[in-house]
Amino acid sequence: MVAVYRLGTLKKKDLADMASNLGIDSSGIKIDLENRISDFLLDNHSTYKSDPSYGQFYLRNTTPKATSTAISSSQPGDSKQGLIFPATPIQRVGTDRSSTASQTPSPEAQPTTPSTFSLYADQVSSASSAAKRQFTDYTVSSASTIISSSRRARSNLSSVVVVNMLELSLEAIFFAIYYFPLTYEVNLISFPFTGYSISITTVTLPNLASLLKYDAFWRPTFFWATYLVILPWIVSYYVNFTSLKAHGSKARQVVDPVTFNVVKLLLAYLLLIRHTEGSAAFFPFIDGGAEIVKIALGSIPFIGGSICLLAGLYVGMLF
Repeated sequence: MVAVYRLGTLKKKDLADMASNLGIDSSGIKIDLENRISDFLLDNHSTYKSDPSYGQFYLRNTTPKATSTAISSSQPGDSKQGLIFPATPIQRVGTDRSSTASQTPSPEAQPTTPSTFSLYADQVSSASSAAKRQFTDYTVSSASTIISSSRRARSNLSSVVVVNMLELSLEAIFFAIYYFPLTYEVNLISFPFTGYSISITTVTLPNLASLLKYDAFWRPTFFWATYLVILPWIVSYYVNFTSLKAHGSKARQVVDPVTFNVVKLLLAYLLLIRHTEGSAAFFPFIDGGAEIVKIALGSIPFIGGSICLLAGLYVGMLF
């Protein structure tokens, strides 16, 4: 009688390598590999039993002796012999394709291995390993996406043009705070989930009445947009020193950030600080608009323009 055991102690990788060396299919889960290798070794035991690499998986004692159990008489001196019960034959490990289901077990059968518990343990181990690999792949993919997004954000925020846009956005926010104060009160009726009392809550919203006033809103807005945004943008578009170092179309910027902030600082100084009564003849929207812009923004155009100018000079010296 031939039996194969100890394959369950090997790892899946070792079983796959053994299957490849034996010339059989090495795919599938661990229990499939064990059954496939066991059947192959059983069918070819005459070839591989003497091989040092595969002989260790064959059982050595393949001819166990039959044993019997005797139940003797409980009375001392009784001459009657006890009843003799033959031992239960051990089942054979492996699959014998020549036998049928009606045949009785052979007395040379061997212990069954592996057990059902070890099979379930292997399946649980394979499932946990697959879940671990999926979690690792998902974590690595998420980390790669976050790193790529972070690098793109850093590249965009490291542009002088973006710094100028942030500074202009800050000025627009201060404009909105000045023009639309939270003075409009609205009463909201709230219905509680429990009880029968109804409460009234007062909420303050931005007062949009300034949108209907030309001198209080639109004239200062046109003044700011014309002299602190549009005019510096036009000048920096045509007086663009970034083209001197440009070796290709991608290297040149649409506007020169240094020129933009120099023109903006000069116009802010001339129109917000040094303007005279006769300036309205040359600069539309300055009467009434300059004073409101100065009150709404204060020194933000000067501080923000100076910071953006230094950033442009720094980038220009680096590149």
